[in-house]
Amino acid sequence: MSLQAIETALLDALTRGGIRAVEAFPSGSMKRLTRPVTAVALASADAGEAAFCQYLGQQWNETEQIWEELYGKQVELSFTLDIFSPKTEDYGAAGCRAVFDDIAGQMLTAAPSGLRVNAFSCGPVSFNKDMDAFHCRAEARCTAYLCAVSSDEDETLLDFELRGMMQ
Repeated sequence: MSLQAIETALLDALTRGGIRAVEAFPSGSMKRLTRPVTAVALASADAGEAAFCQYLGQQWNETEQIWEELYGKQVELSFTLDIFSPKTEDYGAAGCRAVFDDIAGQMLTAAPSGLRVNAFSCGPVSFNKDMDAFHCRAEARCTAYLCAVSSDEDETLLDFELRGMMQ
């Protein structure tokens, strides 16, 4: 699992919640806004050990009938969410705050599996002349656990995947 895949999972969760979310810095230019949009970007990632020497223990693989070793990393992630709202009667500056409220609700109730939202914040609303829209920047700080598996027969680690929270 790549960091890009975690960002995509967050985009998908926001979209499922009815929030128009796009990857920040998409190819091509953004068209004139007719409704609010949120540009999501991974701002930082800081990986640390989830356990001693990253070792989490063993699990039985029923399909292969072998014991597998689990290794993991705890990753602290920070996402920027740039919210843009068109300067219309229906949206305007208030559209930014309404979208942030929707994002906060979605992050608290339907964040991607394995991604724990620790905090989120929203800055002031201002007018962006280049976009001809109102803008505010929000930030979400999250924790994820990435796990990889290795078997006794094959000492190489397989791809890391996003897992649920450790208890």
